[in-house]
Amino acid sequence: MAETVNVGILGKGTVGGAFRELLTERADMVEEVSGRRPKVTGVLSRNDGDFDEILAASDVIVELIGGTDPALDYVTRALSEGRHVVTANKQLLAQHGPELVAAAREGGAQLRFEAAVAGAIPVIRVVQESLANAATHAAGADVAVTVTVAPAVVTIDVDDTGGGARGDGTPGVGLVGMRERVESLGGTFSAGPRGPGWVVHAAVPRPVAARRRRTA
Repeated sequence: MAETVNVGILGKGTVGGAFRELLTERADMVEEVSGRRPKVTGVLSRNDGDFDEILAASDVIVELIGGTDPALDYVTRALSEGRHVVTANKQLLAQHGPELVAAAREGGAQLRFEAAVAGAIPVIRVVQESLANAATHAAGADVAVTVTVAPAVVTIDVDDTGGGARGDGTPGVGLVGMRERVESLGGTFSAGPRGPGWVVHAAVPRPVAARRRRTA
């Protein structure tokens, strides 16, 4: 039997309710990909649930309350006590990002916020892989990453001073992983030498719903 990961959900509104249903429906897929099966240990709403009990029973806290009060207190406490946190709360991150990162470091926890960035396109992981490739695989001393969000597409450009490829000219491990991730999102990927370094370009289409929100 797979190991269980206990998930506490903060928020029982439209997003919180939909997330709980999806997590239950897709538990098999999560287990197949991660090797751990998610289990909802508690849901906090304005009128139901106890945060301290949910925190004590959870490995991961998913914050879907919105705003900063009481979300800031809950997320800060969870991170400080070593619970990983996933949030889609743009306001919370914009106003309190540095202190949340500090709390995560203090507690040895991860703060994941990809759902709050670039219209629901998972670009944060691609950027992380870009930086890891430049620093580890490409041995680059300097790297610049530019993310541009347009109505229909998100582009990611990486320009570094590293080699980017193996000695035989084939893409390094980091570039292979980036290409697979971008193409799995329906995007395009290109990479090659430029000047003393290496340049990578990725373009990922935005979901139709996100484009409608932007143009409405």
